[in-house]
Order: sequence, then structure tokens, then C-alpha cells
Amino acid sequence: MNIKKVLLISLLITIILASEFLFLYPEFLKEYKELLFSKSILKSGFYTLSYAVAVLAVAFIPFIRNKTVFFSLSLIAILYYFVVITYTLINHHGFGLPELQVLINESNKFSSDAWNSYKPYIIKGASLSLAIIILIAILRYYISKNLLFISTRFSLLTLLAAFGLSMVVIIKTVNTNIAYPVPINVMGTVAYFFANAPYYGPRDKVTQSPSKPKLYNNIIWMIDESIGGKYLSINGYKKLTTPYLASISDKYINLGLASSTANCSAESNISLMSGIQLNQLPDNEYTALKNPNIFQYAKKAGYKTHYISGQSHDDLLQNYMTNFDLEFIDDFYQPPIFFANKKIPEDDLIKKIKKILANGEDNFIYVVKRGAHFHWEKQYPKDKAVFKPTLLPTDGLTRENKEKALNSYANAVKYKVDDFFKAFLNETDFFHDTSTLIIYTSDHGQSIIEGDSFGTHCDGVNPNKTQGIVPLLLFTNSHKELFKGLQKDKYSSFQLFPTTLELMGYAQFNGKSILHQVPQKQRFYSGDLFGRASSQKNPIN
Repeated sequence: MNIKKVLLISLLITIILASEFLFLYPEFLKEYKELLFSKSILKSGFYTLSYAVAVLAVAFIPFIRNKTVFFSLSLIAILYYFVVITYTLINHHGFGLPELQVLINESNKFSSDAWNSYKPYIIKGASLSLAIIILIAILRYYISKNLLFISTRFSLLTLLAAFGLSMVVIIKTVNTNIAYPVPINVMGTVAYFFANAPYYGPRDKVTQSPSKPKLYNNIIWMIDESIGGKYLSINGYKKLTTPYLASISDKYINLGLASSTANCSAESNISLMSGIQLNQLPDNEYTALKNPNIFQYAKKAGYKTHYISGQSHDDLLQNYMTNFDLEFIDDFYQPPIFFANKKIPEDDLIKKIKKILANGEDNFIYVVKRGAHFHWEKQYPKDKAVFKPTLLPTDGLTRENKEKALNSYANAVKYKVDDFFKAFLNETDFFHDTSTLIIYTSDHGQSIIEGDSFGTHCDGVNPNKTQGIVPLLLFTNSHKELFKGLQKDKYSSFQLFPTTLELMGYAQFNGKSILHQVPQKQRFYSGDLFGRASSQKNPIN
């Protein structure tokens, strides 16, 4: 083996590995400098050592003597590069635990939509990955021709050492460490994710009882999907997305722009369901999965509990729900298959709610609507395209398509919000109902080609604030005096849980009801809810 040639090729690979940070981790040098000067010599030295070993481990892959091991590791590395490059093109910060969480939770439902929306970035990521494959093939040919192999055992031991050292840093920093070369970074993130699975077990019992009479016989939480509060014309948006709601403005209370609990569906819904508050996040103790949920409080207050979701199907649970939650739900409904669009938006949910309201009992109904998740062209019938031009079904979310994207999204909002309420309120004869309260909001807002990120929601790092801006409407024909002093653009979705408990008759609850307090600052949470990665609390105003 020619040591000089091996060293020369290794140096070339190392330079390539180092240059990946200029594209994939632009803040690398700044963060590394901060690490060196803000941590102890021992800590900064350990990270430097682990980083150097990681670079060597990846650089050694083309030299591995065993062909099967070489091809297997190369295939895995290329897959990792493809994922990280593609995510970086979309969100400008790469791939971490929050992105892995979304990928696992939503790939089965939205993979085709993700392909249509982000196809240009996926293709570019694949092209760059192909360039890496060609480079590895050229290096491997030269190495094979000159017999410049390194022992397979030595290469694997170096890789194992790199993984072990990086995991020490990942665990010690709660997965907020600065970057490693892509293969080591992704391996560490995946291992950390599965080694820190969320709590799975029974919820605590409700320890208090209502001390006052309930104010409504029926309380409906209507949680929409991906509806940005700023895109409703009743909130000032220039396109008339909510003309029907504008025509009945005296029938509901519009609290304007609220902050969501989080900018991702699973995190938002479990936060709403569990009543966890912003000051309890990150939730390192898995309180959101252990505390009594809203269904338990509702049952204790004498309500029959219902969970209606149009986002999933059959018995497939979502949003961190478990079988332990089902113990407190009297009526669980998800359609047998994913429901197709019809002339009346989400009419299966409307029929289901109408039937519940006619059962003669007191009901708490948690509704998860299908809403306006991308690709927006699939969210409304073609004859409902009021705003044009729109995206083609295969158009990606690029800057060139921004106006089309806004029109498509506005059409989806008009159909899934305005048209829905027109059908729902009339079908249920709500205007003559004095016993029901509807609290309407969305799980998170929507960012449409804003700033550096092309992500619409779920950005774990520096999300656009529109990802956390949601509508908040109260529909009621009674007890309106309770809501007279409320202000617009002042509230947070974190307040839904305590507000609902107060209306159910409870005197004590976690958090502040909207009936008593305006948040000092409207903020939403981004990143992993359970403290397994970096996170942020983001203001919307």
C-alpha cells in the first residue's frame, strides 16, 4: 500500500467532507468558535476529537477492502446525504430530530403531497447525491487499481469509535450538538430518537370535581389543519376567503389572530389535549402524555366524550394518542378510508356531529378537520377555484410559483373554512341552538414561500412566525356576556384547555382562561416537544 497516495486521497476526501459544512451547516464555524471559547477545555477538546474521528471514519469508507461492506456503507451514506441535502434545500437548516419525527408520523399520509410540493428540491437533492456517487466511484476505481485498501476491520472500528464518541456528545447536549459529517450526524439522530421513545402508559386520574354548574350542554373543539389566521378575510386578508363568515359576523366572536401551541400537528394536538402550558415546555418529563387529558375532565363533568378525526382512518392513531387515551373516549370515529372531496366539504364529519348533537346527552366533541394541508390543489374541487391562476397538481413550492401557491391556498381556505361553516351551521341548525359552544382554531398556521425556508410548517429551527398564527372563533347563542370584554389578536391556543375546564364547572386548572387573562406575549413552540432536541419559543407579534 502506497501511504503517500492513501494520505493524498484521504486529504481530498477530508476537504470534501469539510466543504459540506459550507452548504449544509453554514453556521458551523461560528458555532464551533463559540464552543471552543464558552466551554471547558476538556469539553471542547472532546468534541474536536470526536469530530476528527468522525471525519476519518467517513473518509475511510472508499478504502474498505471488503466489497460488500464498502457498497453497504456507501449506499447508507448516500441515502443520508440525499435526505440532508433535500431538507437543507427546503428549510435551510437541514435534518434533525424534529424532521425525523415528522417523517415518521406523516410519510404514510402525505408522501405524494410532499413529492408534488417539493419535487424541485427532491430532484436537486438527488442530482447532488448522484454527483457524490460518481465521485465515490472514481475514488474507488483509483483505490482498487492501485490496491490502496485499508483493513475492513480497522475501518469499521474507526466508524464504531466515531459513532460512540458522537453519541456521548449527542446525549450530553440533548441532541443540540453542532454538526458532524452527514452519515455520523444522521446515525446519531436516529439512534438518539429510538433510544428516547416517548412515554407509553396510563394517564393520571383527575383529582378534582367540578364545583360549579356547567354552562354548555355541548362543547365542540373544532381543530382545523394548516389554516393560517392571516389568510382569513375576516382577519383582514385581501382575498375574500371568508365572505360567508363575514355575512354572519354577529353570530360568533372573532378573536382574530391567536398563537398556536406549536407549529406542527402532532405537537399542537397533544398540547391541546393534555393542557400542557408554554412555561412547561420542553416537556422533559412527558407530562403531556401522563397528565389527565381533556376527555377525562369532560367525563368527570358529566359529558359523553367524542373524538372525530378526518385526518386518519380506521383505528390508526395519530398526534401522540395511545390506546390509554381511548379509555376515556366514549365515541371514536375515523372514516374507513381517506375521504374524497365532495361538493360539501368534510360532510362525513358534519353528519357525525349532527347525529351526536341530537342524542339528548351532554357532549364534549374533539374534532380534527382535514383542513388545508399541502398540496393545496388536492383540497378543493376544481369548480371551487375562485382565485386564479393556481398551482398545477404537479407544481412545486418555488418562488416563481408563489402567487399561484397563494391562490391555491386561498381557494383551499375558502372551501375548507367558509364553505364548511356555511354547510355545518345550517345542517346542524346551530342558529337555534342555545346549548352549544364551538371553539374553532387550527393546529398551526401556514408559511407560503417566506424568508429562506420553503417549509409550510413544522420547521424546527427559526420558523417563520406565520407557522404559529391561527384563527380563533367562538360560536355561541348564549352566555355571550362572558365574552364581551375579550380583545382581538391577544390570545393563545394554550388557553383553550383552562377555558374549557372553567366552562365545564371546574374552579382550578392549569393555565389561564381567556375569560380572565390576556397573555403578555403570544408565542408558539417549535422543535421537539419532549426536549430531545433544540427548541424555541417564537413570538407572533
